[in-house]
Order: sequence, then structure tokens, then C-alpha cells
Amino acid sequence: MRTVVIVRVILFALLVVPSHPARGRNPDRTIGMIKKPLSTWPVIRQIGEPFEIECAIETGTPDFRARLVLPGEFRIEIELPIDSVQDPGGETWLIQTRVPEGTPEECYDLRVDSPGGSDTSRAAVKVVLSYPDEFYFVHISDDHVGVFPGNDGSMLRELIDGFHIIHPEFVVDTGDCTEFGLESEFVQFVDIVETMRLPSFIVQGNHDVDHVECALRIGEAREEHRRMMHERWERYVGPRNFSFDFGQLHGALVEISGYENIDPEIWPNVCPYQDLEPEQVDWLQQDMQDHQGSILRMVGAHQSEDDNQNLDDICDAEGVSLFLSGHHHDDHVELRGSTPTMEVRTAPSQAGHYRLVRVSGPEIVSVAYGDDPVSSIPGGGALTLRYSPANNGSSREVTAVVANGLDERFERSRLRFLVPAAGGSYVVEGASVFQSFNAGSTTAIYVRADVLPTAITVVDVRSTDSQAIQIEPRSGPESGGNTVVVHGQGFDAAAGARVVFGLRPAVVLDVAEDTITVEAPAGSGVVNVAVQSGGPGHLLVDAYSYVPLPRLMFLDPSSGPEEGGNLVTIVGEGFTDPPDTLVTFGDAPASVEDVSEYQTTVVAPPGTGVVDVTLANRYGSDTLELAYEYISFPDAGQDGSEDDGQDGSDADTDGSASGDHAGDAGDDGPRPAGGCSCATPLTAQGFGPSMLMLIALLVLALNPRAWPGCSRR
Repeated sequence: MRTVVIVRVILFALLVVPSHPARGRNPDRTIGMIKKPLSTWPVIRQIGEPFEIECAIETGTPDFRARLVLPGEFRIEIELPIDSVQDPGGETWLIQTRVPEGTPEECYDLRVDSPGGSDTSRAAVKVVLSYPDEFYFVHISDDHVGVFPGNDGSMLRELIDGFHIIHPEFVVDTGDCTEFGLESEFVQFVDIVETMRLPSFIVQGNHDVDHVECALRIGEAREEHRRMMHERWERYVGPRNFSFDFGQLHGALVEISGYENIDPEIWPNVCPYQDLEPEQVDWLQQDMQDHQGSILRMVGAHQSEDDNQNLDDICDAEGVSLFLSGHHHDDHVELRGSTPTMEVRTAPSQAGHYRLVRVSGPEIVSVAYGDDPVSSIPGGGALTLRYSPANNGSSREVTAVVANGLDERFERSRLRFLVPAAGGSYVVEGASVFQSFNAGSTTAIYVRADVLPTAITVVDVRSTDSQAIQIEPRSGPESGGNTVVVHGQGFDAAAGARVVFGLRPAVVLDVAEDTITVEAPAGSGVVNVAVQSGGPGHLLVDAYSYVPLPRLMFLDPSSGPEEGGNLVTIVGEGFTDPPDTLVTFGDAPASVEDVSEYQTTVVAPPGTGVVDVTLANRYGSDTLELAYEYISFPDAGQDGSEDDGQDGSDADTDGSASGDHAGDAGDDGPRPAGGCSCATPLTAQGFGPSMLMLIALLVLALNPRAWPGCSRR
């Protein structure tokens, strides 16, 4: 008991939480207004996929604005569409949103603003361009970030430096994140996790509920302490039990951290653990049953299946493929049950260990390091990355050197290069470009590098004035599907080719020595094009323009004489050069006089009644139904007219125009018979082409498609 008393004295001296600046949470670093997603409970989504934001606001109206933010010097912000807002009761609001088109693959902060408050959830949303069939993720456990020397989280930070290079799809941490569950330790741990910038799914361990206190307390006192520690976890880290998805992989993490009542005199030699609580059993069973369609299902908890019989039974009954745990501070792999379930324990990250879990479709391909079938990777400090010169967007040539001291291949390593957008084109050696985009004056080039075991990998990106690579045509429809030919030399048909338009790979149709023929993917705006076949890769900055499909907004004027011959302006977007534009009024073709980005001017053909107006070009067509009315006007001076002008009230004796019609005589434009100007409300107010252009721009500004996917702030 004397040892226990000494420990309690030490803990009392360390209970004061150090001050930390607010960085998106509350000032004390507890979870703020955004309750979901979090850096410790993130979401991973493809472009177009929905996700839910949970916010708690005490006052204000549910008028929310949500953004994805990539922080740092190369900062971008992406507006999220608010599809719906629900009030399930209390102070909680559920916001339904989705990843918009044009969002680059990255791990983003989530920013939410409302009249009731604002908050930023760091590293909470990972956007992927696609869910790969083959990938790897990282398992860590027993971080023990705490107050004792050697437990300051420095080893975990070293591992994270390596994770930034090898770029696993996500990280699973199975608990004992802290040493004693102190508030100061949780602050320190959360700060470390937020620097990881990778989706991290984290579950509570026995140290995170202050296992010393739990072991020493009896009965209701112990349960009260556990409840307090669970609430602390939920305030700093997140839920105790939750699930997540990555494509066809489904994972569930459950908290098992309690002790049975034991005699404090014999602690720590005997530490029996509780099984899952009844409500946890029900939740886990239901969660696994709800995701029977997932081709790979996994469960994670701090204690192993050996320590929890009902967890073992659930994994076997529900066909769980993989169970991850820690706690025992050792490496262990075995197959259990009839499924079978692969049970994997990983040695502590506190000692510099992590495990790479390789997945191919529904199969766990590998969990071991080297020739030992159970070993995890002893990775602390074994992976380093150096850029030269500084990788900050100022240099036209940047070299990355990756030193791998491990006997492990990391074939999906990811590097990001920042170079001037004005560079024209770049040559990429040593890696393959999988996405690139521009923000302001900077181009971001993301590459995948195959980092070999115990080797140095060099990736070089440099500007070139060479016109060795060209593409034709340099524009196409937003819907994609058109043929584009890449011209160059030395392409390798045996090696194949990869061509990427901005964020999306093209479908390669043919590879010859001097051409690559592809089918362009869908896209929008002006994008970079990356080309690789055999030798070095090439990146052409702003090389291809996506032209929107024609979209007609309104006509001015919207009526005219049956004889035709008057000018009509069509306002919209997606217009192309006159030789490529066909306009019809009903079935009659109109003569195209002029085409600009937002206006097409035509001479109306003869016709009768009310007709549709259609504009078509090589990218598509659009129709305004019943948009133009043909009007029959009587001849001037026709017998039987109500006013033959004999009283001279409408004209001067010399025949000159007067009154409201003064100035009409000087109009040289096409006029219908009878002297009618066929003025619409726009032209009657004197709106000329410049004003029409301004109106069109204002209309387009309200159209989300007119905005680029991201912008520099």
C-alpha cells in the first residue's frame, strides 16, 4: 500500500492541466461545438458521398455554413453543400452534407459556422479519389502518453513522421493512449493525434480509466470512478463504442477497460477484467449484422479475445475476419474459431512498434514484419524524408529523399510537391503522379512512390521548357467521354500508360511509341494533365479545359415578327465558336451572328406561334421550351385601322419622329414590319450587350457549378 500512496501523491502534484491555446476545440482542449466527425472519430468519403455532422449549440438559429479546410501555407477551403438540417432534440443539430466535385484527396479540417457559435474539428474528414482494392493501414496500441520521463509522446511523434511518408489509409489505436487518464495527458495525446493528419480511430484502454483507482475501489465507488473516467474520455477523445467504413471494409471499436472487484493487497498480480456489458454485446452484434454486405469486417478493443469470452463468441458467430488488440505489450497472431478470426496483438507504440495490415479485397494478406509471422515493425526513427530546397512553392525544382532503414516495402508511399504554377510543365522522376491541382500561384503535385526495403528513394520534380508532350484537343465537355491524344516520344506500350486529368485518371485506349490515346474523364474548369509511360512522368500545367454543357437561361427579346430577321440574344453558358453552334427556333435554323462565353446572338428565322429554342454544339445541347413567340403585326396604314394618323397627333407635319419615339428613326437594326420594336422589359429599359453580360454573370454567380472546387484563401 505504501507504493500506492506514493503514486497518488505524484498524481496529485500533476493534476494541474497546462494551458494550451485553443485550436478548434474548447480552450481546455475538450471537444467543442462539433461532436462528429473528430480527429479521433473521423469519416472517410469519396467525392459525392454523404456524411453527417453533429453539432451542439445552445443559442442561435440552425443557419449553418460548413467547409473543408486544408491548413498550412498551401491553404485551400472547400464549401460543403448543406443538404438538410435536423433537430433530434435538445441542443444537438444533425447536418447532412457530401463531398463536392473537384475536392482533392487529402485529410481536411472541418469548419462549421453558425449564429450559435463556430468550431473547427482538426483532421476530421479524409477525402479519397477512390477506394483501392489493395491497400494497407496501421495498427498501434499502448501509447502510454503521460507524465513520467520517457512517456512524453516523443516516440509516437517519431512514428507519425514515418506515417506521413508511407501514408496508410487510416490508423487504428486500440487504447492505453495515456498512462493514468489525467486531463493533462489527454490534452497531450489529442495534440499529437491532430498532427498526424491521417484518419485515426481510437478506443479506450484500462490505463485511460486510471486503472490504479479502478483496482483499488470496491463496489459502487469503483463504478462511480469508472463513470467519471468514461465521461472524461468522451469529453476529450470521443465515443467509447463506434464503427466506421472504408469502402467495403467495416470496423467496430468497443471499450473494455473495467476491473472486477479485487483485493488491493494483491494488486497488481491479479487483474481479472470484465466482459462486454450487455448493451455493448447488443450493439456489437447489431452493428455486425447491419454490415453483412461488407466484404471485410474487423473489431478492435484494448483487451484480447483471451480476456473476453463473449467478444470471442461474437467474432466467431458474426464472421469477423480480423480482431485487433493490445494490452499485453507483445506481438501475437493466431486464428480463432470457425470463421476463422485472425486475432492480432501489437507491441506498444511507446516502445516504437506499429503493425502494417495489408488488405487485398476480402483477404488479409499480411500482418507480419520480415520473416517472423507475428512481429510488428520496430519503426521509431527508421523512416526519414528530406526535401531540397524547401518544399514551399517557390522553387521550380524540388528533390525528395526518402531513407528507409526497415526491411519492409512501402509501395503506396505518398509525397506532395509544391511548385510555382507558372512553371508551364514539369518532369517527375522516381514516382507516379496521381493528382495535381493549382491554388493561386502554386501547383500541388501528389505522387506515389515505391519505397523499397533498406534503400534510398529519390523523387525529383523539375520545370521544363520542352514541348515534348502535347495533347489534342485541349478542351472537352464536362461529362468527359471524348477522345484525347497525347503526342510525344518514347512511350512504352509494354509498360502501359497512366494519364491523369487533374484529380481523375483517364481510360487508356491505346499506347504507341509516339501517341497515347485516352478517353477523357469527367471534370470541370481548367486542369493539369499528368502523363507517364515507361520513363519519367510529365505534368502539363493548365493543359486542358472542361467546357460546360450548353445551358440556356433566357432570350432577349422573347418575341418577334413572323417574318423573322430580328436579332435575338441567348443568355447562358457552355457556348462555343460559331461554326460549332447550331440554334433552332422550333424546327427552323437561325443564323448565328456572334458567340461569347455567356451570350449567343442570332437572327431569328420566320415562324408562327410559340416555339422551343434549342442550342447545340459538339459538347451537347439544351432547350428552352416555349421560349419564343412569333407575333403577327398589321401593315402600317392598313384600311380599317383604328388610327390612320390623319389627325396629325402622332407625327410632325414634316414627317419627323416626335415624343416617345424620337430616336427610333436612327435605329439601323433589323425591324419588323409595322414599326414595332418588339421590346422586352430588358431592352425597353435600355439594357445593351454589356448589361446583359453583367446580368448573366450575376446569374452564374448564384450557380454552384460556376465556382471552382477550391480556392486559395
